[in-house]
Amino acid sequence: MIKALSPDKLRISCNPDAFGCDSSMGIAPLQSIIGQTKALKALQFGLDISNKGFNIYVSGAPGTGKKTAVKRYLQEIAKNKPTPPDWCYVNNFQESYRPRAISLPAGRGRVFKRQVDRFVEAARGDISKAFESEEYVAKRTNTIKEIQQQKENLITRINERAQKQGFVIQPTPMGLVTIPVKDNRPLTEEEFRAMDKKEQNSIRRKQKTLNEKMKETGRQMMAMERKTQEMIEALDREIASYTLDNLLEEPKESFRDIPEVLGFLDEMRNDMLDNLSLFRT
Repeated sequence: MIKALSPDKLRISCNPDAFGCDSSMGIAPLQSIIGQTKALKALQFGLDISNKGFNIYVSGAPGTGKKTAVKRYLQEIAKNKPTPPDWCYVNNFQESYRPRAISLPAGRGRVFKRQVDRFVEAARGDISKAFESEEYVAKRTNTIKEIQQQKENLITRINERAQKQGFVIQPTPMGLVTIPVKDNRPLTEEEFRAMDKKEQNSIRRKQKTLNEKMKETGRQMMAMERKTQEMIEALDREIASYTLDNLLEEPKESFRDIPEVLGFLDEMRNDMLDNLSLFRT
């Protein structure tokens, strides 16, 4: 039989003194997962597996606080576990798509990152300043001047040889050419054709020999250009090496007990030397 209830039967009263506090602000938050005995057993079972290749998957309705609850649970367990090492992923200068992982004692990963960032930032400014120094400019100028003098000597010798053979060297859109000289002026094409065959052949033989000598001189000058570039690159590398080695003293001293870090710092230094154009203004 259905009975009608009066309003006082639809209400329950609770004594506030039962909570032992004035408001919810005085209640400590729960640190455990309530009502999930089976889930907790599964979580504990998974955490007890020390082998690699196992994962724990937690599912549930969105917004139910499962992530927060699991995180708190793990934090409590972690308090009694050994502190894990730091892992730092660094660039692999041999295979850029396969970064290298370096294990560091707990807390030293942040120090490593901070010192590497500081080193790279300092390198940008100090290398640029080194290439603007008076010492570097003087060495570079002397290197170029020395090779330029050698090139001028080659040109002088080939010009003197041409004059002795009765020729003058003139530049044209097609390069340097040798022109026979008569009465201290270049022969015209008509004057050359007016000569007898014997004299023409003599001039052609001398011209051929002189042209071969000019080609050899050209090859020597190209070799000098390459030598100049190599000497400047060696000078740049020497100046930058001195700068980088000074900057690396602190991080190398900080991580002298970790060979992997020292190896990475050396590789980073060498890569910078191979890409100095990125650090120059």
